Amino acid sequence: MDKLEYWLKVLFNREAFRPGQREVVEAVLAGRDVLALWPTGAGKSLTYQLPALLLPGLTLVISPLIALMEDQVEQLRRRSANWAHYLNSSQSTDLRHDIIQELHNGKVKMLFLAPERLLNYYFLEQLRHIPISLMAVDEAHCITQWGNDFRHSYMRIGEAVRVLKPRSILAVTATADSQTAQQICRSLGMCNPLLSRLSLDRPNLEYAAVKAPLKQRAELALQHLQKSAGLPAVIYASKRDHTESLAKFFQENGLKAAPYHAGLPAEERRRIQQAFLEDKLQLITATTAFGMGVDKPNIRQVIHITPPNSPEGYYQEAGRAGRDRNKGHCLLFWGSEDFNWLKNQGQSRYACARDIRKFYSLLPRHPARDLRLEFIHLSQTAWDTLTDTALGYEADLDDIAEPILEESCLINYFERLQSRAEQRLEAMENYCRTRECRRRALLSYFDQEAPAHCGACDNCLNRISRQLGLHLQAIA
Repeated sequence: MDKLEYWLKVLFNREAFRPGQREVVEAVLAGRDVLALWPTGAGKSLTYQLPALLLPGLTLVISPLIALMEDQVEQLRRRSANWAHYLNSSQSTDLRHDIIQELHNGKVKMLFLAPERLLNYYFLEQLRHIPISLMAVDEAHCITQWGNDFRHSYMRIGEAVRVLKPRSILAVTATADSQTAQQICRSLGMCNPLLSRLSLDRPNLEYAAVKAPLKQRAELALQHLQKSAGLPAVIYASKRDHTESLAKFFQENGLKAAPYHAGLPAEERRRIQQAFLEDKLQLITATTAFGMGVDKPNIRQVIHITPPNSPEGYYQEAGRAGRDRNKGHCLLFWGSEDFNWLKNQGQSRYACARDIRKFYSLLPRHPARDLRLEFIHLSQTAWDTLTDTALGYEADLDDIAEPILEESCLINYFERLQSRAEQRLEAMENYCRTRECRRRALLSYFDQEAPAHCGACDNCLNRISRQLGLHLQAIA
């Protein structure tokens, strides 16, 4: 037993590494940057938790959600890893101060935090004097534009990299095509990174897509659940009020259901999530606010009442089924009206070139907040994206501020984001409309090979059924 296997046994009670883990751990320990593109459940967290113990300095883990941080630290402490901590807004000021003191005293080996905290000027100054052995970016797909997973602060992690100069950078995510992978590496300033790519295929998942009028989808989903006996389940919808009406519908039909979306109070979201994890709820009707980092292996069904805006988003959400490696079902409802709505939503996400030029012309004389009425036609999302990107996440909108990006750069950047979002939406619509194997369509999007027919999606099963029918006719 070598050193890595010894600590694997001591810290994780495991006899052997899973595929890819040892290669990534050894690369990180050698000081190399790594981008790991691994499917859900492949053991990504071990690739930074184990090096954190063995490296001499501090390991920073950038994580998008408080629940993710708390869950990982709690699991580590159950294994007597008291050197792991997290910093987030749910903690008192005194507690955060104590943790920072422990950082300076060398008692913290691993620190979880959100990108917004990392980019805080005061905190960055505190970290500047501490040797950083590893900066791990969890859920690195947030660096690019994936619907509601997008975080402007993620795109600025590279600024912290340049200040802190970590010995190595590890970015991990479940999904990224070649273009997204390149964007992650560029954004983080990774140098000659090792690309560790595992197959994204989830053989235990069955995929189906059904074109149906929106009003019929709840009843069809109920029939599917009753026929398949597939609970617990997650039902995704694009709008908050839709998740609430769906939860009421399923409750009226005898199921223990609750809605989950970002508009609910944080305490209620925690209560609903915990009830679902403890099997006190049979299903959750949710927006994309639910799911990332939720460790519930026995979800049997993921049903989309409305389609997401990209194959990346769909793979992430559908992949929450069957993490225990038992059979899981992924059912997607869609209609032409869904994609018309998504296209309209996408077109209102970014300021156009004309608005950007006007914004820049007015900035030297006015605080940005005073300009909101000049751009009342922009959605709040588009306005926030414009100000955050042009002026910086922490800019004081009540003061006259100088842009951190040139006008032409911002125009070009938004145009590229808009074009990429439209390409992803088109790919999602193609997935819904295809008559070929859905597993192959999904994996091909991520530049991965797949057999022509999986034998487990609706298209392949229909093809088998048609062939069987023709065979029976021939021998009749």
